[in-house]
Amino acid sequence: MRETLAATIGDIHRGASQVNSGVGQIVGVNEELSTRTEEQAASLAETASSMEQLTATVKQNAEHADHARTLATRAADSAQRSARQ
Repeated sequence: MRETLAATIGDIHRGASQVNSGVGQIVGVNEELSTRTEEQAASLAETASSMEQLTATVKQNAEHADHARTLATRAADSAQRSARQ
């Protein structure tokens, strides 16, 4: 009976060790996943910031192009008036 009990306790101990090892592996994988997720979140935030800057630059370029078009139209009108005189 003692031998059977000792064998059972040994089996339980080995099983607990295997579970503990598995838990350690899961913790390691979770930490890696957490790190990668944080890095991706930071990269996404950086990308969003870059997109905001790009949007502002495109808007400013569009405003400058519109202003240049207005000036070119005025210059063309002025040239036509001068040519008529």
